[in-house]
Amino acid sequence: MRRLEPLVMCLAVLAAACGSEVIHGGTTSSGGSTATGGSGAGGGGGTASGVGGIASGVGGSGATASGSGGAAGGDDCPDISCATPCPDDTWPELDGCPSCACAADLELQADTIWCEPWYTTLETTPSLFIGGIDRYVFDFYWVYDKPAWDDEEQFVWVTVQLMKLGLQFEPTEKNVTYFYPADSGNPLEVLQGDYHTWGVIGINEKLDPVSGFLSIRRVGDNFEGFVYLHMAVVGGAWPHTVYASGPFNVPVPTP
Repeated sequence: MRRLEPLVMCLAVLAAACGSEVIHGGTTSSGGSTATGGSGAGGGGGTASGVGGIASGVGGSGATASGSGGAAGGDDCPDISCATPCPDDTWPELDGCPSCACAADLELQADTIWCEPWYTTLETTPSLFIGGIDRYVFDFYWVYDKPAWDDEEQFVWVTVQLMKLGLQFEPTEKNVTYFYPADSGNPLEVLQGDYHTWGVIGINEKLDPVSGFLSIRRVGDNFEGFVYLHMAVVGGAWPHTVYASGPFNVPVPTP
């Protein structure tokens, strides 16, 4: 995990990039330590997440894998061997056994400037695209809002899609992680995102995905999991790089 810059840097450089929360449906995550919320029929509650650095990239290729050998999972859990390392923590299965799927804390960072996760929210809005190749669509919306700084905010939004290419890609109760760019188009799609600041100085930039992952499982009528994205600002403007991550817990979208 990388060592991130302190709050002093955020105050000095991003004073114009922080403000009020924007709400437009879906679920919201904030505060706490990394955890996935409970699940049930209908709407899913927001998952709590918390403090910790964002890793700068994702190594390896391919989706998660499990098998014999590797670290022992306990008396009642199988041993696992992971083909691709996670940049941070792994995500236990529903029964508490270890898995190769990746987890991520709620974080938002522009270049080396880290802003406090307790003033950051992640809102996730799911939908279903029908036509040609159907897709599960997840609109992720990060907002940094420090109450002491009125009328200023920093936000990022990115759309991530899972192509419905067959039953092997349909989310189940088994944790799975898809990596970008290794799994791009099979079934993961990460679209160009947006970075904005509102306040004394306004910044509006497009973001191209560099690396990242989407971890997901289905529990009842809910999708839950984690997203991590490393993005580059188009055209080399400031900031040059944006990192955004966090948990989600949302209803499974239906036609």
